[in-house]
Amino acid sequence: MSPHRVDSRRSLPRLGGDDGAVLVEAALVLPLLAIMALGIFDFGIGWRQTRIMSSALGNAARQVASTQDGRHADMFALQSFMATMNDTQSTTVSKVVIYRANTSGDPFNAACLTTAPLSTVTGFNGNCNIYGPVQLANLTTAHFGNATDGVCNAAHYDARWCPKLRKVHQGDPPDFVGVYAQATFEPLSQAWGSTYTFTDHVVTQIEPKVV
Repeated sequence: MSPHRVDSRRSLPRLGGDDGAVLVEAALVLPLLAIMALGIFDFGIGWRQTRIMSSALGNAARQVASTQDGRHADMFALQSFMATMNDTQSTTVSKVVIYRANTSGDPFNAACLTTAPLSTVTGFNGNCNIYGPVQLANLTTAHFGNATDGVCNAAHYDARWCPKLRKVHQGDPPDFVGVYAQATFEPLSQAWGSTYTFTDHVVTQIEPKVV
């Protein structure tokens, strides 16, 4: 009887296996998944900030419309807008423009939306007031005059399109006014970039004044 032979190749445990390949694949895939997850998280926050700004613009436009030719129409609108935007996450408002619009909602002077704000009074006479970080941080009567003022002082932030000179009577007819804002969002993870700039605007007609 021939001796029984044992195949040593079958009795020995596997020296290799899939464990090493799985670890390598995980090391390659997990960072990509993490970046995608962070990107989705940042996108969600950024989208929420745009919706908040849109709502804030609507409130500001209604404030301008309801204040009519009141001396502090712009100041009240900006205070309302910034009260909301100051509560947003990682978002900085770089410019707000209150402008005279046509019936299509476009500014009479297109440069109103493209001109960068200065640290002093900025805008175009009879067309718009442009507010930057300096103005938005100082929304007080010291820079907008007294409620009883009949005109705008040249040094006041709203002097370029003075609220007192806006058309508010039904027969004029009342002006259309637009509120435009530009803001920068800084993602928390910065997985897909360091900053994103977004803009929005709302246009409404000033409520007619009853004489």
